[in-house]
Amino acid sequence: DYAGAFQCLKDGAGDVAFIKPLAVPAAEKASYELLCKDGTRASIDSYKTCHLARVPAHAVVSRKDPELANRIYNKLVAVKDFNLFSSDGYAAKNLMFKDS
Repeated sequence: DYAGAFQCLKDGAGDVAFIKPLAVPAAEKASYELLCKDGTRASIDSYKTCHLARVPAHAVVSRKDPELANRIYNKLVAVKDFNLFSSDGYAAKNLMFKDS
């Protein structure tokens, strides 16, 4: 959740926030801008072409235990046909992983 980082920016307590562009409410997009790699700035909706970096959205992290890591990997491979990243059809969202 990026609400805290965005709130810090919004309140003027910070000058920059490292957040997903979709964390900026639609009604407030005109008040903020993206900083682009080439030194220019762009609207929040230009995030696909204007960004400083691309980073992985999330990671699967486990304790440092090779046997455990192997079991987790094998289970994830075994359920590859099951949609792990969607809670469609259930009463709640983000059940196992964040919905994509």
